[in-house]
Amino acid sequence: MMKKHSSSILLLLLTGLFFASCQKDEDERLYASPPDVPGLVDGGKISGISLYCLEKDGKPYGIWFNYYPKTKTIKDYSNIRLCLMIDVNTPLRKTDDEDEMLSIERLESNYFIDKMAYALGFNEINDSALSVMWRMNGMMTAYVNGEVTITCDKTLFGEPSGTNLSKHFCLLPGCRYLPIGIEKPEMLYGYEDELPSLMSERFPDGAWIQNEYRMELKSLPEEKYDDLTLHMTIPMKIEHVRDYMMSTYRGESIGSRYTEQTFEADCLIKFKWD
Repeated sequence: MMKKHSSSILLLLLTGLFFASCQKDEDERLYASPPDVPGLVDGGKISGISLYCLEKDGKPYGIWFNYYPKTKTIKDYSNIRLCLMIDVNTPLRKTDDEDEMLSIERLESNYFIDKMAYALGFNEINDSALSVMWRMNGMMTAYVNGEVTITCDKTLFGEPSGTNLSKHFCLLPGCRYLPIGIEKPEMLYGYEDELPSLMSERFPDGAWIQNEYRMELKSLPEEKYDDLTLHMTIPMKIEHVRDYMMSTYRGESIGSRYTEQTFEADCLIKFKWD
């Protein structure tokens, strides 16, 4: 009986040591992870843009990535709600060395925090600053680099095909911040400011790109068609943070920290007039 009792105690001790060891490893892993702080989306991930009609008065059906790309047949212009999404399918560079990758991710996190803090005007990083930064989630290290346009393949508002119609579209409330600038960013509009609604005023040169925008027509055109195609163009200056931080960490020279690219997307809309 004593032998059996001793074996049980030994088993409990070994089990305790095992879980203590696992907990130690888990604690060390968590401690070594990048801090849980707000961050920006690396512009290097941007692969393109997509423009969708979501039907203002309709209810989305099915999962979004099946519903969004479908060509919608709607009753009239008042039912148009556009969704502009920034596609992020370009993979970032990685390394198989876990310690090196962790150090690079820490450099990225610190860079993101400093960039947002600078734009928001914070001199020190504290809980209050981090709380405000969380509201900026969805921002990217990519910036408007020229005129953002939305055109139609047909005459609309009396304007010929190919005319920039951005003054006829309003952006719905989304992120309440509008940071602008790359090296020395600042807030063009802050959380307590009223952002302009017109699309033509929401994409000034140097504005930070957001991951998604929703738009509606400010007024309804008189022209009627069976279908029309809207075309969106966004010129961007893209900041490749991962490439820059990896090269910095390794002491390598980096060719270009920024690249310039213009992204375009079409959206076909059909109508069934009453």
